[in-house]
Amino acid sequence: MAIEKGATQLVGAKVEFKSLKVDLFKMLISGKGLQVTNPDNTMKNLFEVDRIAFQINPFALSEKKVIIEEISLE
Repeated sequence: MAIEKGATQLVGAKVEFKSLKVDLFKMLISGKGLQVTNPDNTMKNLFEVDRIAFQINPFALSEKKVIIEEISLE
């Protein structure tokens, strides 16, 4: 998945979602079961999040930028 691959490169640790949904109309990315591996000990997770949602600014994409307007974590 491209989002997992990009996030993995960004943070320097493996990033995985159990499920991920992208709503282009609402510019919303939501996922369940986010896990980020500890880069110093790949057998352990640095952190885990049950649910996560990002609201993206659509106008910034035209400038090749990603601006997160709102984020929620559970």
